[in-house]
Amino acid sequence: MAPQFIRIETYGREGAHKKNSTERKSSMFAIRDEMIREPHACGHVPSPQPPVVLFGNHPSKIIAICAEQASRAIDKAGRKLRRDAPVMVSGVVTWPQRRDVVDNNPEELKRYELWLDDTVAWLQERWGDALASVVEHVDEPFAHFHFVLVPKLDHNSRLWIGTIHPGHCAEAEAAAAGGCKRDQKKAHSAAMKQLQDDYYQEVGAKHGLTRIGPARQRLTRAEWKEQKRQAESLAAAHRSARQFAANAKAAAERRIAEQAAMADFALRSEIAAVEERANRRVTALREKAVLHVKTLGTRASELQQELKQRDATIADQTAEIRTLEEMLQEHGILKRPKA
Repeated sequence: MAPQFIRIETYGREGAHKKNSTERKSSMFAIRDEMIREPHACGHVPSPQPPVVLFGNHPSKIIAICAEQASRAIDKAGRKLRRDAPVMVSGVVTWPQRRDVVDNNPEELKRYELWLDDTVAWLQERWGDALASVVEHVDEPFAHFHFVLVPKLDHNSRLWIGTIHPGHCAEAEAAAAGGCKRDQKKAHSAAMKQLQDDYYQEVGAKHGLTRIGPARQRLTRAEWKEQKRQAESLAAAHRSARQFAANAKAAAERRIAEQAAMADFALRSEIAAVEERANRRVTALREKAVLHVKTLGTRASELQQELKQRDATIADQTAEIRTLEEMLQEHGILKRPKA
């Protein structure tokens, strides 16, 4: 594989003058037009196609928001920002494989998509909410995408590009520490080198990219081929580790699902057993209650019959007593009651 390529640049509402020149650098609007494939801005592309938004909002919307924010912002002296003051960062990241190879080879397409996912995730982790848009271009020879970073205004409405650009941040820190212009420039360069190192360690190495090319390293062809071989071996190891992790995750998920199913089955079985025991208990109680009611009913009938027999006996005895009283009264043994 070839070396990694990632670059970031700052842009203002107007392009700043180039050093020792009357020409100006590109403005944020010129970069927007190139990203969205305006006809006047993409003469280098034979058949322009609209960008594919991978993350965030369309560049047109982001640049409009950024311009409106810049119109309200002030510098550290409390003045309105200059038109050429940097108010956003745009970056480009390229995959070192031709687009036609990527599109026509499933294995290469998979490698590209994995790299793309890892790179976007790295951008999100590094810049957080400042990452406003990521768009892919599919109409140029090499697969690549652009991203846009927008700084936030602080509580004083100050906009400082150093919050999203590591070079400007390091430069300001060197100046605050009393460093001269040379020190500030060195700090800027070191921070940008560190950005490249961070990207390589987190993404590039995983996908077989080399940190820099053979010319800048002054390598012989044999040395360069060996370095590429090592990079590709490292990428293969990362892919194996990724696949192993994916397989382990899938196996763990299957195991968890199986255990969950077993636990669910055991729980359902226990619930069913408890319900069955409860139903048997309720049935037994019902049968006992019915039997008790029947027993009470039988006993009540028996008591009623006994009462009837007692009433009849009492009635018979009363009648006998009256007969005896009458016989005693007739023989004068018992006086009749006075009327």
